[in-house]
Amino acid sequence: MESLKFNALSKKLQTQCSYIGDIKENQKAHLYSEKRSDTMQGVQEDSWLTTIGAGIEIQKEGGINEEKKENRQIY
Repeated sequence: MESLKFNALSKKLQTQCSYIGDIKENQKAHLYSEKRSDTMQGVQEDSWLTTIGAGIEIQKEGGINEEKKENRQIY
């Protein structure tokens, strides 16, 4: 999905270059949008990993609590 948006933006910028004739400015805008896209993807991946990490910690805590309950019932 992200690549489709990026390709559409790229085509739009190329069209503007041919009309305006100011290639350098549009190249800068293109590079900026590419960097921004990479940054957003990195943020999404970090967020996903954080969410998974939190889920694993919750599962571990749940397992520890279950063990404590079982130990109490034995005595």
